[in-house]
Amino acid sequence: MNQPQIDENREYIASCFTKTFSELDYYLKSADMNAIIYGNDHSELIFIYDMQQYGQMIFMNLHIKNTKTQNQFDIKTILDSLFEINTKQILEEYHKKQITQEKTYSLLVEKYLFETIKSNDFSWEEKLIN
Repeated sequence: MNQPQIDENREYIASCFTKTFSELDYYLKSADMNAIIYGNDHSELIFIYDMQQYGQMIFMNLHIKNTKTQNQFDIKTILDSLFEINTKQILEEYHKKQITQEKTYSLLVEKYLFETIKSNDFSWEEKLIN
């Protein structure tokens, strides 16, 4: 286990999502080489990593989980399908500006999903499941 790398990524995520985590009462639920999970009693944000050669953790994706139903969705799928946002294009634009994926996702979550998560309104799940 590469604990210093896990701690560094955990701290970076917390710095990117400060507003979201504090206003939603999110706390660190778990952290390992594959995922770092922040959440509350209603939902979780799951930061998925790939362990590369030499122990480097590379951020791969972000999922949101409804803890009541246990349904978990890729943030890109939610944004692309429900909000008709071209997430791939946004990620590429921010990458050109040297903004990390984690920071880009924090901005997208705050802009599009914050109120949904805050109100625990997961009615959109039906649209993605069907």
